Amino acid sequence: MIGIKGIDVSKWQYPVDWAKVKADGVQFVMLRASYGKGLDTRFKEHLAGVTAAGLPFGVYHFTTATTPAEAEAEIDWLFGQLKGEKPEYPVAFDMEDEGVRYTGMTKAERTAIAAAALARIEQHGYYAMLYTNLDWLTYKLDAAALSAYDVWLAAWRKTRPASYAHGIWQYGGGPVDGISGNVDMDIAYKDYPAIIKAAGLNGWGQADPEPEPEPAYTTYTVKPGDSFWGIAQSQLGDGSRYKELAEHNGMSPADTIYAGQVLKIPKDGAAPAQDTVYTVKVGDTLSGIAATYGTTYQALAQYNGISNPNVIYPGQTIKIPG
Repeated sequence: MIGIKGIDVSKWQYPVDWAKVKADGVQFVMLRASYGKGLDTRFKEHLAGVTAAGLPFGVYHFTTATTPAEAEAEIDWLFGQLKGEKPEYPVAFDMEDEGVRYTGMTKAERTAIAAAALARIEQHGYYAMLYTNLDWLTYKLDAAALSAYDVWLAAWRKTRPASYAHGIWQYGGGPVDGISGNVDMDIAYKDYPAIIKAAGLNGWGQADPEPEPEPAYTTYTVKPGDSFWGIAQSQLGDGSRYKELAEHNGMSPADTIYAGQVLKIPKDGAAPAQDTVYTVKVGDTLSGIAATYGTTYQALAQYNGISNPNVIYPGQTIKIPG
């Protein structure tokens, strides 16, 4: 394989005409998703753009972690933002900061941070890649200790470096149609979409997440002076349903509501499911109540936070799971 032409972009490249980028021969894009625990401010727009243009993409995360635990936390945060996305190229951990953050650390300490992050990416089921430069690989990281992971190597020069194995080479900056100014240029030497899909990584081996069921209710935020009757009248078209409205929110019509409180309003007159509430009478036992409702006393005790199932008292309310 001679190489696949790509670019990498962040918030600094904006606006972008992705159709023109693709027409100019770009075959893949690496998008900066995040920096520390902050989303790149243009990531969502760039993601929408490459998706609409049909350009395969990967993502990279610029770390600010100074311990392995911080690196793992950053990766966990990143995947909270990527939920549902299926990159066809790797998820890269970018470690190259030339500031004071890593001054004084040993090579082993820096390497431990990178290793923890890369392992965490794999634990999430994604193809992990280290992005760094020749200086870091030579002097600041233990390349041999990280050799199990693919490398995206930054080395701005005319010839491909032979000193370290790498799957992507960032070889310089240059113009691309559709982007104002120069942009980082890359060459991939592996068919990452085929590798990743065959291995079932990056979400490609998983079913799409089920959509969240639409709730059977809307919400209403209580305003000063509101009452259950008034809310039932304005939201349900029938003030006489105020008792029903209160019960649907686990309340009594006599209870006080306050400004800023959020109430559930049934859609189309259909009430959201609520627990049945039973008030304990003299002589009741939890096992007897459970038998009446077709459940077990253990289930009722757990559901109601009752530590001693043998001790209930008249007037106590017991919630029966719906």
